[in-house]
Formats: sequence, C-alpha cells, structure tokens
Amino acid sequence: MKCIKCNTHYSNFYFILWKGIKEPENKECKFCNIKTSISIIIPTYNRKEVLRSVLLSLLNQKVDDIQFFPHKYEIIIVDDGSSDGTEDLVKQIQQIYSSKNKELRYFRKERGIDREACKVRNLGAKEAKYKFLLFLDQDEICHQTMLFDMMQAWKSNSYFVGINMLISLDSYKKINDNILLTDTQKIENIHPHPLRKFTTISNIGLIEKSVFEKVGMFDEKFIGYGLHDGDLQLRLEKNGIYKVQSNARAYHIEHETTKVCQSARDTFDYNRIIGKHSDNISFIIPIKNQIKFASLCIESVLKYRNNNPIVIIDDNSDEETKNKLLEYKKLKNVELIFNSERWGQKCNKGLSYNWNESIARSHTPFVMLLNSDTILTKNSINEMLEVIKSDNKLGVVGPTTSYCSGKQQIKDYFPIRFSIFEEKGIDGIENFGDQVYEAFKNDKIKYMDVVGFCMLIRNQIFHINKIWFDSYFNGPGNEVDWQYRIKKIGWKCAWAKRAYVHHFGRISFDGEYGKVEAQKLWNEGGIKLKEKYGDILRMEQ
Repeated sequence: MKCIKCNTHYSNFYFILWKGIKEPENKECKFCNIKTSISIIIPTYNRKEVLRSVLLSLLNQKVDDIQFFPHKYEIIIVDDGSSDGTEDLVKQIQQIYSSKNKELRYFRKERGIDREACKVRNLGAKEAKYKFLLFLDQDEICHQTMLFDMMQAWKSNSYFVGINMLISLDSYKKINDNILLTDTQKIENIHPHPLRKFTTISNIGLIEKSVFEKVGMFDEKFIGYGLHDGDLQLRLEKNGIYKVQSNARAYHIEHETTKVCQSARDTFDYNRIIGKHSDNISFIIPIKNQIKFASLCIESVLKYRNNNPIVIIDDNSDEETKNKLLEYKKLKNVELIFNSERWGQKCNKGLSYNWNESIARSHTPFVMLLNSDTILTKNSINEMLEVIKSDNKLGVVGPTTSYCSGKQQIKDYFPIRFSIFEEKGIDGIENFGDQVYEAFKNDKIKYMDVVGFCMLIRNQIFHINKIWFDSYFNGPGNEVDWQYRIKKIGWKCAWAKRAYVHHFGRISFDGEYGKVEAQKLWNEGGIKLKEKYGDILRMEQ
C-alpha cells in the first residue's frame, strides 16, 4: 500500500501472509493520520562544535516501524547571540541537510543582559510549523533511534514524553579523538553505563505544540538553570497533563556551566517557583520488601497528595513487592525506579542514595521523605506545610508520631501502634491523628532536630545549597548528619506538632537484617557520627 499524503510504501502483514486476499486501496498511513510531524528546537550559545555533533546525529535516525516515525521533521536552531562562528557552522550543515531533503532553519537573537533560555525556547516554538515540539539541548547527542522511541511512547495529548537514559560523555575531547561524530553507535560503546541525571522537558522533551501554548509556554522571568522546567511541569500537571517515560537514549556532553551553581539566579528562580506553586510537594518513598506496609503508605499518599508527584524507589525487593509496585506505576504522576534494573540484581544502594536519587528527579518547591512503614493522616500534609512556610529559614519539619527515638513520639501510642490498626484499621489511625490535631492546637511548633521517618524539606537545600545526604550513613545517622550541615549555613529544623504521621517502626530494616543484626547496624550510625564529628554534636545539643 502507498500513503496518499506522504507517498510512503507500507504493508499490513495480514495481506502478505494470507494469499488470495486483495490488498486494500491506498489511503493515509497511520502516521499521517495523526499528523506526527516534529519541530525539533535547539537553543544554542557559543558551543558550535558540540552543536555540530548534535545536528549530525539527527541525520542518522533509524526506524523499526514507520507507523511511529515522523515522516517530516524540521530542526530549528535559535542562537542566543553566539560569537564563536555558530551561524557559519549552521550554514555549512544546512547544505548537508538539503542534500538529504531535511530542513534546518536558523534564527538569531541578540544576547540579553541576563540568561534568556526560556525566551529562546519560546521563540523556537513560535516559529515551529509542526504538531509536535521536541525540545533538545545543544549538548545532547541523539541515539539513532531516539525520535522513534519518543514517538512510540507518546499516548495522547494528556501526556508529554521524557527519556529514561541520558548517558554521560564526560570529555568531549575524548570523543573527538576516538570516533566519527556521525556514528552514534560508536559513541554508545565509549561510555555505556546508565546515568543518574534526570532529563527535564527543556533538555529533551516531546509535547504537542497546542498543549505547550495552552499552559503558557516557558515562563520567561526564570533566569537560572533548571527551575523553569519544574514550573512548566507543574503547570502541565495542574492541567491534567503528565509525563510518560520513553526508552529513548541520548548522550550528554558535560561542560563547565552545568557544574557551577548560579546561586543568585537560582535563588531568584526558587523564590519565583515558591510564589507560583507554594503547595506543591514531591512525595518520595524508598522501599525494600514488606509490601503490606509499603502499600498502606502509598495508599495514604495517593489519598491526600492532591495530584502531586510520587517517586517510589525500590532497592532490589522480592518479586511480590515488585509486581505490586508495577500496579502503582500505571497511575498518573507516579514514577517507579527499580535499582535492580539500573545497577544489577544484587544491588542494595541504601537509604541515603535512594533519597538523593529521588530528590534529584523532583521539580517541586518541597519534597516529603517517607519511610515505607508510615501512614499519612488527613491533616498531616497541610499542617507541615503551614509550619515550614511560617518561617523562611525553616528548612525541614517533621510530624508527631507513634514511633521514633525522639520527642516527636507520643509514648501512649507506641505500645498499641500495631493493634490499633489490626482492630480498627485506617479509621483507628485517623482517630489518632484527630486527637493529636486537637491536643496541640495552642502549641504548633517546636524548633529542634527531627527524626527521618518523615520529613518535609525545602528543595532548594539540595538543588541550590547542594547539601545532599551522605552515603557514608546507610540509614541510621544520615538525617542527624544532614541537619547538622544545613544548620551550619543558617537553616532551622522544627517539629510540626499538630501533624500526625503513623509509624510502625523499623519494618524494612528489621525484616531485612533481623532484629539483632539490625540493632547492631543502628548502633553503627552513632559510631559513624562520632567518627565524623567527635563530640561536637553532643556538645551542641
């Protein structure tokens, strides 16, 4: 058969295998029918050699199924005032594109006083003439099946598409010395390990142009790195449009500007995103087996999250746990990470790694870290938000609970934390929450370090201040160490007393190691703190 629009020849295997059945008349192929043409928008500034590699990689795209491959795509280069000869380079590459019937368009704007990445991307989107927009950074070399893989993942206009694997190429010079830049398969062999870096919609993201315009495009008042993506994604989510991950791959060429914290700009952007999305939280739940309790935790978050994102990271659990978690992956705005798929079947990366990995993927002003044996109650989220927003220097707050090693525990709840659930279920736990809410109505906050079973944290501490959890602590001690470090730069910690989060206590830890061995590891946390700080922590407390 032949498409009456794009003249592509295609066949249905049914007509090939069964003789005697007449092939139907020519008609629109599936691809033309859904108008899957793409405008690829690449902003650039003074990186012409890397840009050359990206443009050549887009000429080598391959396809396994014509139904999912764009029969037309244009490349739009938007130059933010480069002075390194980028325009001349693009003119040379345009000749190569023309010889292969590909379209490469070039636009140039004068360099502004501030970084104008959002304005540059929006300019490209306005010039785009096709249904789909693919935003691509100037330093992301495309794997040869990237376009195909991203289009295959697209479901409907209720979604936008990201990629699962961005492979780091730490040294551009190393690549240039060893391979032909047009051969992306050889690039893959140079540096094959999957990367932790999380891709956002602006560095590699596919979205319908009409959807992008509907939510207001990129906010051009953002001037730093990264937070404009979070703002756009939050606006998409508020309009019922969620991210779906594809199996697409790309190769990121590291450069110095990505390693520098633009503190003043980032702080400005963070304050802006707080102002626009002050109630948005990413809920992060590391899991290791014990799916009965983990499911209770996840269900409580689903009940009260108000469509905010959930990141579940599984640290090589058993098959029963993994199969149950796959059911949650089907829900909107739920991301599931399997460490076993990324690092091998015998991995156990530990709590600090899992927290850091999940936080790195977050795009909200706040993150809530939850042990998998906790249960949120109806007032817990709002109360913790109210407390943390009451003081601009509050970096982390924790709730009241039934089990922890500090003052947050209500001692009367500790001995009945299991029986109350067995006898009265979730209603019994919600009743605990109501009692706490009333008991502390005149005593909402106490400034103090909090225990790590549940913490609501300002995301800027990680993404701007760059204070992450230390993997030296594989569980016990990590939140003590982290809070000590954030207080050194002026942040405060507090107990939000009216918020109640039920905590069964050490379910995964004891289940993984056994109570005796788990207690030894628990004690090691204190020993490690002593090794790192000596008597400083004890004296300051």
